[in-house]
Formats: sequence, structure tokens, C-alpha cells
Amino acid sequence: MSVAEDIQNAIGNVTDQESFIQRLLIDTLHWELDPDALDIEDTAYEYTADELNSPLLDEKCNGRALQLTFQTEIPWGVFLIEFAHDEPFVQARGLTMLLRQLLNALVPKQRRDSSLPAWDREDLLFICTHDYRHFRFAYFQAPAGKEKTAPLKLFGWNEGDTAVRTLCERNLPHLEWGNRENWAEAFNIEKVTKDFYRDYAVVFRRMEDAIEEHNDISGDDLRMFTQMLFNRLMFLRFIERKGWLKFGDSPDYLANLYAAGGIDGQSLFASRLVPLFFEGLAHEDHNVCPEVIGMVPFLNGGLFEKDTGERELDDRVADIPDQAFESVLGRRGLFYRYNFTISESTPLNIEVAVDPEMLGRVFEELVTGRHETGSYYTPRPVVAFMCREALKGHLQDRTSASEEAIESLVDQHEVAQDLAEGQAQEILYHLDTLKACDPACGSGAYLLGLMQELIAIRRALQSEKLKADPEFLYELKLHIISQNLYGVDIDRFATNIAMLRLWLSLSVESDKPQALPNLDFKIETGDSLLGECEGLIGRSGMYTNEINASTLELARLISDHVRTYDHAEKGTLKKAIEDKKAHLKGLLGVTDRDDGWIIWPAEFSEVFAPRVDRPDSGATVRGFAVVETVAPGGFDIVLANPPYVRQELIKDIKPHLKDRFPEVYAGTADLYVYFYARAVQMLREGGVLSFIAPNKFFRAGYGRKLRTYLVDRTELLDLLDFGDYPIFQSITYPSIIVAQRRAEVRDDWRVPSLNWPHDRALADITDVCHSCAQGLLQNELSTDAWRIIDKRIADLLGTLRAAGESLGKFLNGRFYRGIVTGCNEAFEVDEATREHLIQEDPSCAEFIRPWVRGKNIRRWSVEFDHRYVIYAPWDMDIDTFPSLKSHLLKFKPKLERRPECQAGRFNWWCLSRYGSEYAFEYDNPKIFYKVISTYQELGYTEHPAISNDKAWFIPSPPDGLLGLLNSKVVWFFLDQLVPKLQGGAFELRSPYMRQIPVPALSDDLVDRTNRIIELASANESNKQEQWQLEQEIDEIVVGLYGLTSEEEVIIDEAVDAAGNRFPRRFRESEAYKDYVAEMFGDG
Repeated sequence: MSVAEDIQNAIGNVTDQESFIQRLLIDTLHWELDPDALDIEDTAYEYTADELNSPLLDEKCNGRALQLTFQTEIPWGVFLIEFAHDEPFVQARGLTMLLRQLLNALVPKQRRDSSLPAWDREDLLFICTHDYRHFRFAYFQAPAGKEKTAPLKLFGWNEGDTAVRTLCERNLPHLEWGNRENWAEAFNIEKVTKDFYRDYAVVFRRMEDAIEEHNDISGDDLRMFTQMLFNRLMFLRFIERKGWLKFGDSPDYLANLYAAGGIDGQSLFASRLVPLFFEGLAHEDHNVCPEVIGMVPFLNGGLFEKDTGERELDDRVADIPDQAFESVLGRRGLFYRYNFTISESTPLNIEVAVDPEMLGRVFEELVTGRHETGSYYTPRPVVAFMCREALKGHLQDRTSASEEAIESLVDQHEVAQDLAEGQAQEILYHLDTLKACDPACGSGAYLLGLMQELIAIRRALQSEKLKADPEFLYELKLHIISQNLYGVDIDRFATNIAMLRLWLSLSVESDKPQALPNLDFKIETGDSLLGECEGLIGRSGMYTNEINASTLELARLISDHVRTYDHAEKGTLKKAIEDKKAHLKGLLGVTDRDDGWIIWPAEFSEVFAPRVDRPDSGATVRGFAVVETVAPGGFDIVLANPPYVRQELIKDIKPHLKDRFPEVYAGTADLYVYFYARAVQMLREGGVLSFIAPNKFFRAGYGRKLRTYLVDRTELLDLLDFGDYPIFQSITYPSIIVAQRRAEVRDDWRVPSLNWPHDRALADITDVCHSCAQGLLQNELSTDAWRIIDKRIADLLGTLRAAGESLGKFLNGRFYRGIVTGCNEAFEVDEATREHLIQEDPSCAEFIRPWVRGKNIRRWSVEFDHRYVIYAPWDMDIDTFPSLKSHLLKFKPKLERRPECQAGRFNWWCLSRYGSEYAFEYDNPKIFYKVISTYQELGYTEHPAISNDKAWFIPSPPDGLLGLLNSKVVWFFLDQLVPKLQGGAFELRSPYMRQIPVPALSDDLVDRTNRIIELASANESNKQEQWQLEQEIDEIVVGLYGLTSEEEVIIDEAVDAAGNRFPRRFRESEAYKDYVAEMFGDG
């Protein structure tokens, strides 16, 4: 048998302490425990609650923890914790706080008693059990930080679990004795996540194929129906873990239902799943007999209602064959190959299993194809950080509590001693009445993240009795979902997922089945950008009595609809809400549209109507504050990871964007720019936006208006630039901006700013930002570009700029882009083809030039590889050159398909771009450089070469200029100035190259530059002389700028750090090794 099968058999035979130790730990995992010990207590060390300073150990575990002892000494401390009750395992409550108390006692810096042994955090393993029927293995992740915020990872099983394949194949094998140096790998959630992504995608697409084969449905409708089906099944797979669904003897409801098959010759889908979805779960008084669907609760919510929208998807799928469900619901199907958990993972508590948070990632990454629309899933620690920063800004603006007290409450979930009771009540009020929105909500990561933070804060402020009351937690989540959270996304797939995750999150808190809330008017599908918002917010004068009355009535209808469970009554309320919204749009003077544009003041009228923003006399409902109108003229918080869609893909909506956002509009701006402006429009005065988005607008020309807009209309609370740190597996280079809408920005406002240190983990994001950020005066953020640099570097850049005129002026703007062929296979030729064409027609020789691509450019020289390009300008008469015409005719169909050619801009035989204004410069000496460079590689040639658009050139350069541009000082300057791509590469566009300051070029610099060009061009083997000349050039350039030794040290440190950002694969490649050997010799 395989190791996995051995482990599964061992788990099946565990019934008590002895069988757990003997069958699983000793026989199967080969742990070196004493096999002759009659009782584990005979060989284990026992620690009391008092010794470990753990009150919860007394309360939950009969006051003791057992440290296992082994026959071989190992660095690990392994503790067996026997719980008195099953709640930590069945209800996922009470485990984490106990383990953190034990951690505090057992790590060196925190231990209470110095006489007790201590272990590093990464060398502690906890095995938790109740009656040897329920198990959790627990491990605290290694990155440095406070013990209270160390991420805790868990995996395990409960009595009766059959879905233990994940445990047996991916978790427990790593805990074999011979593998103990890699025990931490047992808790690797990323491996489980990636495997589940892969398997889910395969099964999902297989189901799509089966549905399409047997029904008249395809395309987006097919994808939407399949997603709805998987949403319903996935929800049931999660809640069957609660024990609420009964069919057959085992707890695996869906697997049992599948095994029972169809009824009276009908399919499983038609005879069991359809009645289950649309009657058993959707209607409280259904009459479906238990023999068909078993015993199921009434769940309500849109999840189990037939799709009655425009496409009526549920009515278009009449049947699905049983075999299509084998790979989903069979005993070895997707849903039972992986361990599912109802525990909601957070950045600090992560169960190594499929949890509701992972569900969101699966849909974002694999199902909806949102990468095609510029959507990327934000890592959990980043979501938590952004939510907390937004909440701190909100509470600091709305309450009298000190900044320190709010930070303690939000970041640490601890109540500061100086937080007065009245201030705590203020905080509770402003949390109860909070209105927060994600206008690009995707699968709801930010909505779920914000809910987790709100719950943690509320629990810190509540009594111990309420903290432990599951009904309180259920009601709290229901209040947050129904009153605090809003989401919009243009993708209906995404909003369905967001609602599913909110329903799941709510369901896991209750000990008994509860009807799901209706979220149709909380999470909406539509276009967040193109509808109206600005101009209708805060104009309290326009809110007439009639408008106010309509707004209040609409708010009441929506509130009623959220908790209405009768099918007919829901339909009546939904119609009334839609009619009232249309009426309100008319009163607001807004044209009602049917194209999906969100008209914010009408769709979310309860948010945008003005009100007196202070606590009332204390009226409450179910313990929560009640106010007569809901929200002060806009949202309190807007969070988002807006889609990154390049400007070329939004041509059709640019006129609308220009009308809607004139303050930030630029013809070349990418879509995320407008989400910033929309967020500010959505906020009330003092409201907070928290965005993660590309940093391109920090420096790009199209970002100038947005930079000005944010500086003038908000106070920036956080400015965090990740540069090329790989948060997303994409080419985006993200930044986090947290900002507070202000009518007037304070002159002395300082922005906490930070370039993310590449050696720090995202799990440490809060600590890193608090300890490393520097305060930059907001009014000194230039509209030309935003740069986060410390004062030493800023001063040094000022010194460099003062040493000479800019390169742009020095060269009179002569930076030129290479040509664009539009079809390389037609215009690029090899040596043999060139000779053949010239032999047939010698007059064409001047139009076949040496071809320079990025890979041809070396440091100091250009290395040609006998490739050439046919230079065919737009005014070429092709009939004059018959050999060229004959060659290009072979590619005519492809050449004619070029868009500019079809538009009649040039003839089919011409280059797409040929540099008409500077074509004469191709015959002159040139400095070539790659637009994308990982290090300084500017090369010189006197050949009449032509480059592609990835290699730019400076024609007729002055003597010595190449030495300056290849120097470490200029490398330092560019490192501070140029946007970085992932891997640390520079994008050397002309707006950045133009800014290089050029001091007077000395004779010494000219002489050494000419000599090194001579060496490089002649391919001489004296690399030691070349290296020496480079050192001399660097020192000469330092002197030309008039730098001190201290300033040179700053440059050296920065250049070394830039070198460390080379992509590892490149640094380890043979090409890089050859480069190093070529430049510096074997030594």
C-alpha cells in the first residue's frame, strides 16, 4: 500500500489514545516514541495551566498539556492537548486563543518561567484532540513578529469524516519521522490551493461540456448556469459539515444523494437536485418527501431561487446525465477528494483545507477568466491591512478616541487602558452605522475582509459572555452584511460568488439552520463608473421633502426585503423597490437607463441622503444602533482592487469617461485611474478610500491630473509602493493608497510613505509600514511625479540635477525610437537572403540595413548577428526595386491585414513605422539602448544600422557621453527615477532619459570612453583593462558631479541593491554567467 493508504487506514483505526499513538504516530509515521509505554502520561512531561500561564487550559483542557518525549533528541517541542469538549472542533470556536496562550509561554522571549524549556516558534507542534475522535494539528508560521500575530495553520479531521484524502496525501506524510526537518511543509496551504485550482478547473469544464451536449445552451449562458450549479452544490458541501443535511447513514449528504441515483428512470439532476434546490431549500412549506431529498432546512436567499432574469437559465437546462456528477460528487470526486472546512481562515488563522476564502480565489483565478479583464486576487494579508487602515482613518475622523487607542483596537484587537466608556460607545455607534463599498467587488474579498475586521473589533469591545454567544455572532454578521457592506461589479459571475461567500460566512456562525438574507440590493451587478454620482452627493438643498420621503421609504423597503423569506412577499417587495428607484431617479433628474450603469444616489439612496451625523438618544434594535436615516451623504469607506485594463481596450467608453471625470481624464489613462475619481465622488466628507492599484500613475504623463486631484481633494493616509515585488502573478506593479476626502487639505499634512522592502514578507505588512514609513509633506508631492525617497537621496538627487543641464536639452531632444515592421517575417532577412536580393537588384542594397534588436546591444558596443531589415518607407516606389517586391509579395496577405494598411495610411509593402522625421539619422554613429534593461547596457556603433522599437538610439553622440550614461552615478539616478518592472528591470522611456543631468564632459572621461569603445568594438580579450577603465570612468563621473565620499557611499549602496533585484532565473542563467565572465574574467 502507498503511504497515503497506510495513513488513511491508521486514521480509520484510531479510537483512543493508545491507538492514536501506536497505529498512527509509531506504526505509520514512525515517530520514535516508546512503544512499550502503557500510557502516554508515563513518558510525557505534564505542564499545568499555572506553569504555562494559560487560564484557558484550565477552562477547556482539564488544566494540563502533555509534551511528548522521543527516544532521539530533536529540536521540536511536540505537545498533546486533550480538550474536554468538542466545540473547538465541531463549531471551530475556542482553539486559537488557547494555543496562542501556550505559544506565549513556550517561546524564549515570552516564557513566564525561565526554568521551563523553550522553543523557537517554528519548532513547536501542537496536536489537539477531543476524546481521540476529533483532531487538529497546529503550527505557528515562522516569520518574525509578535506571538499574538503569528499566523496559525491547522489541519485535522473529525469523527466520521470521509474526505481525508488531503490529509493523507498532502499533510500527514510530511510528518513522517524521517522527514522531520520538513515538518512545516505539512502546513503548506499554497500547495493545497494550487491543486484545488487545477482540479476544479478540469471538473468545471467537463461539466460545461456535458450540459452543452444535452441542452440548448452555450457561451456565456452556459458558463453562468454551470457556475450557478457549482455555487449551489459548493454551498451545500460546506454546510453539510454543520450536520444540517440528512440523507442516508453517513454525514456526506451530497455523496449519499449521488449514490442513490435518479428516481423512476429519471436523472439525479431532474428527480433529486431540481426539487432540492427550488422546493426543499427554497420554500419553508415544501412537500417534497424525505425519500427524494432527505431532511433539509429552509435556506431562502437568491441562491435557491430559479433564475427568472432575462435569460431564465434554469429553465433552459432540462437535464444533466448522472455520469457528469461522478467527478464532482462521487466518493473520489472533487468535493470528496479534498478536506472542506467551515472555519473561516483569516491572515492569522489558516486551516489547511478548502475554506470559503479559497472558494473566492478559485473563481477569481480559474473560472471567471477575470485576468482577461484586468482583475487579480489580492493576498489575504494585504486585504486585512487595507481594511484596517481604512477603519483607523474612519474612526479617527468620527470619534474622540486617541490615535493610539484606535490603533490598538484595530491592529491588535485590544482595548487601550485610556479608552473611556463614552469613547467606546462612539466607536460602536460609528461601526454600527458604517457604510462601506467595493465598486469592483469581484468575489467579495474586501467585503469579507472588512467583515472579519469589524467582528474582531466588536468582539474586543463586548463582554466575555457576548463574545462566546454564537447567536450574538450570527446577529452581528447579519447586521454587518445587511447594513454595513455594499458591492458592485460589472461581472454577474463575480457578484454571484460574492453573495455566496457572504451566505457561507453567515451560515457557519449559527448552531442551527437559519434562512439566508436576500442580498439583491446589497451586491449589485452593473457598471460602477459610467453612471452618475458626483453632483448629487452632499447637495442637501436638492433633497426636497418628496425626495427625502422617497429615500426613507426606499431604505425601509430594502431593509424589509433583506429579511423577508416568503416567496410571494419577496416578489412584491422587489417590484416595489424597483418602482421606487425609478421614481427617485426622476425626482433627482437622472435619466433611467437599461445599460447597466449604476446611478449611485438612486441605487443606494439610503447611503447618499444627508443626515445629522451623531449618535441619537440611544435607540437600538437587537442591540444595534438605529438612526432615522442611514449614512451621511456618501460612503464612509470605499475599498477596491480596481481592474487594470489598458487604455487601448476602453476606446468605446472614453467619451463617457471624459464627460464623467473631466478632472482626471487623459486619453492614454488606463481604466483604474477613473476608479480613484469615482471613489472620491462616492465618499462623504472625511470618508476614506483604500485602493491597491498599479503605480504607473505615480510617474506617467496620464497620471498628472490624477496626482493633482488626489493631492487637492484628499489627505493621503498611506502611500505604499511595492515596485516589482510580486504581489500579483502579472505585469502590474502595485501600490496601496489610503486617502481621506477633505474639502481643505492641511498645509502641514505629512503622508506616511514607504517603498516596500523586498526582503520582508507580506504577513508583516502592518509592522513594516508602522516601523519603516517616513512622513513626506503632501504639498511637496510633485505633480510631475510621485517618488518615495528618503531625505538623503532626495538631497543627493538635487545635487546631481544642479550639476548640469538635462540630457534632453543637451541633445536637443534627439532620442529616437526604432522602427515597427508590423510583420517581422516579411521585413527581417538573413545574410543569404540579403545577398540574393542585392545580386538580383544592386540598387536595393541601401534599403537593406543591419538590424539591431535588444539582444544585439552590449555594454559599450553593438554585436551584429547577420540579420537585416528591409527599410521600406511610406514613400517608396516598390516597382523601382523588383527583387524587394518579389520577396514582399510572398507576405502580401499578412501585410495587407495590418489595421493601418486597411485604413489606407500606407501601401502594403511599407513598414508600419519608419521614423520619417529622423530617417537621415540612421546613417550616423549612434548610441543604442534597450527600452527594457536590467542593467546599464548602452552600446555604440558607427554602422548605418536600424533598430526595432525595443531599442532606442541617440544619434551623433558627443564624445564621452556613453561613458557618462554607463556610469554608476547615472545608474543610481535612473534607479530612483524610472518605474521598475517585475524582476527589477528599468523601462528607459525618453521622459526619464531626458532628465539625466549632464555635467561638463572632461577630457579624461572622453579618453577613457573612447578607449573602452575601441576595446569593446574590436572584441579584444583584455577584459581586465576594460574593467579597470570602467572603475576609472565611475570615479571621474563622481568628480564631475562634485560628490562627496559620503554621497558616493549612498550611490554604491543603492546600485548594489538594484543589482540584487535582477531576476533570479536571469542571474543563474548561462547568459548571465557568460556576461560576468566576459566583463570581469574568471576571477
